[in-house]
Amino acid sequence: MSRHPRPLLTPYDEEVVCIVFEFEFGTTGQDLAKVYLNPIGDPKKLIPVATFTGGFTFDRLQFKVGHRPGASLIVDEVRLGRNWEDVL
Repeated sequence: MSRHPRPLLTPYDEEVVCIVFEFEFGTTGQDLAKVYLNPIGDPKKLIPVATFTGGFTFDRLQFKVGHRPGASLIVDEVRLGRNWEDVL
């Protein structure tokens, strides 16, 4: 699994941010996750701020702030969908 060099949300402290995860499920261990921050416009032209590869499975959602003692994270809304129009 690839890692982003610094926390993605550091520049957005105290701001409301729309985060979209796009998953492309492939053969075993070859899934792709793309992360978009505040995506606007044609989804086909957007460039993700980070990508991760590996084998992804889901049985729950958990939100936490890592690497920042005492930091807080407030989640207002979670949307799941099969296409961009379902979530934006």
